Amino acid sequence: MKMVIVALFLITSAFLLAQTIYFSPALDLVLTVYSPFFEMRPSRPNEIGLFQVPGKSSTLQVVSISASGFNDLNSFAKLLGAQLIGAEELAVMNFWLGSQEFFYRRFSISSQKSEGIQMIFLRSGKGYILTYYSSFEEFWQHLVPALLTMTSLRISEKPQVYLNTDHNYTVKLMGPFVAVTPARGEIGAFATHVEGKRGYVQIVKENLPRKISLEEYSNLVERNTLMKLAGYKLFSTGVNYVEGIDYAWRIFEFERTNEKYRCIQAYTIVETVAYTITYIAKEQDFDFFLPAAVYIAFSFKPIW
Repeated sequence: MKMVIVALFLITSAFLLAQTIYFSPALDLVLTVYSPFFEMRPSRPNEIGLFQVPGKSSTLQVVSISASGFNDLNSFAKLLGAQLIGAEELAVMNFWLGSQEFFYRRFSISSQKSEGIQMIFLRSGKGYILTYYSSFEEFWQHLVPALLTMTSLRISEKPQVYLNTDHNYTVKLMGPFVAVTPARGEIGAFATHVEGKRGYVQIVKENLPRKISLEEYSNLVERNTLMKLAGYKLFSTGVNYVEGIDYAWRIFEFERTNEKYRCIQAYTIVETVAYTITYIAKEQDFDFFLPAAVYIAFSFKPIW
């Protein structure tokens, strides 16, 4: 009996470490914090949340300030951007979860050898700023769990859910992505086209001859497919437990017809069926749609 209790404790602890729920001091903000980020004690003015990767530079910061007098999110975000001293703005975009609008920026600060992303939104006279920043070397390594945390924000209305009854799965949507007709071999596709920039999320499935681990399948995909792509370069890999689903993922780039493309690819397995969800965009467009692409890709849920 003691051994069973210990085993249950270890299993429960693993799930707790995989993700934790964060409530702001005023209970006006709720996030799911994904591994390997851990909650720390906020120490700066207006800082209501602080999360770090142990032993690393990667940090997630949540700040809340008064936004009275600001009805326009972009104007508010522009003012905040001016405070990022020495930052080069690499991408900006607006996203929507239901009626909640977010301003997103991707930036780099060469003098500090750091990179980061911000998501900003207004609610009830307050401005909330969620910032992920890290060293150049760590940015890609912790980008997916950072984005999963930042886009886990609880909103008052239910998220928009895409239901596919032909292939039995659901996906949560975030604008500006919309469902489009899948190409041959796909069981789902979502696309966006904003001011000449394009992003695409595809879902494919594979029937496996036997049960294999998620790690084994991820390695097989890389060895049998990705490493055969011209200019294949791996940026980072990881695993995350998201709303009851185990995912392995990787970020990489490759070349095709003299163009560079970047991808985030997520894998999950149910019995002997493997699903691969891929966000793909040209290198110059990739950063613009990161929050929505990660939100969609990791919201995939098979219905059995």
